[in-house]
Amino acid sequence: MGRVCGNEIDGWRAQIIAQQTRQLSLDQALRVDAAVADYVGRSAWGQVLRLLDAKIIEIDAERIAKLAEEYRNEFGVWLGQATEHGAKTLFVRGEAPDLIWFDAMVDRIADILGTRGDTRSKGLRRAAAVGILANPLHALRLLAEDDAPSLFDPDLEGVEDLSGVDLGPAGETEGPGMQPEGPELVEGPGRQAEDDHPVRFPRIDQDRVLARAMVAAIGRLDPARMRPDATLYVHIAKETLESGLGVARVEDIGPVVSSLVADWLGRCDVTVKPVIDLNAELTPVDAYEGPRAMRERMFLKRPTSVFPFSSSRGQGLDLDHSDPYRDGVPGQTREDNLAPLSRSEHNLITRGLWNRRQPEPGTFLFRAPHGRVLLVNQTGTHDLGDSRFADQIWHCAAPQQS
Repeated sequence: MGRVCGNEIDGWRAQIIAQQTRQLSLDQALRVDAAVADYVGRSAWGQVLRLLDAKIIEIDAERIAKLAEEYRNEFGVWLGQATEHGAKTLFVRGEAPDLIWFDAMVDRIADILGTRGDTRSKGLRRAAAVGILANPLHALRLLAEDDAPSLFDPDLEGVEDLSGVDLGPAGETEGPGMQPEGPELVEGPGRQAEDDHPVRFPRIDQDRVLARAMVAAIGRLDPARMRPDATLYVHIAKETLESGLGVARVEDIGPVVSSLVADWLGRCDVTVKPVIDLNAELTPVDAYEGPRAMRERMFLKRPTSVFPFSSSRGQGLDLDHSDPYRDGVPGQTREDNLAPLSRSEHNLITRGLWNRRQPEPGTFLFRAPHGRVLLVNQTGTHDLGDSRFADQIWHCAAPQQS
């Protein structure tokens, strides 16, 4: 409230925060307000809202867990009523992991179409993939042909043995287990041997035989093998582990009540990896590209872009060298010389429109095209202006030439 009265932040932002905390007691609302107040106007609004959600869950976890359970009653799939030039819109609301898996499968089928010569854009191929998933047999065939060995159990050597059934081009079949047409042929007086009268077996629908084989094969498939692999990063506080209920931060999902995460993990095979010590520094490397372990640690340390007021986040960000990379200089790719940026932000710096420096790990200075200097650290973005003071700070942060 003090920052609103001092005209430091917009009133509408404070109004949204008040609306989100209206179910809390006065004491709880004041605790949330104290936790987020300093970030409003200094961090991207999306980051502020994620912090707000996390603090509300942390303070009122039991009520949020009940709300999450009640919200499941609103899950469903709806087809839009409007039709525009033959196009329809589909709306889906469900569990976050289910929709993430569905999105990943849509992406996989779109990629398979691309490898088969489909030259349409990725967006059009993804839209076509939804139609393919509406026909499970078509989707299964694409997936099996793309990666058949991984779909079957490792101990499975083959599908149902059909070697005893001979399918001819006309669908005629001769083999064991088939009943001949006409009266039974028995050798005896006045009868010719069975060999003198070849027995013709009835026509068999070839598709029916193939369908039986397909059903037998599909029955041995493990559905979990078709699910895309994923690494789930969950940030959870010691207090939540001790109490059993609290806030958990899940990458690409955001802050959620920990009971939901426990439910999600119960639906799939989980491999728990050791906790990554983010305080230990990795050995610098000479190559421009950092090793996978360094990249993973960087995005765990700084999951969002460090560009001023940026809301970009995720492991798809670029890792930019704060001190520009120079060929032949060893040890340039190290954690204290890297910073996550979106591709467009990275291009602004590469083309010289913006400049940036990292005087110490986690503290970044940016200089805008017209000279304004902005400082970015864990408390958000601070506009230092274009004064002589700001200019001095910029020059003091210049990297030391070795």
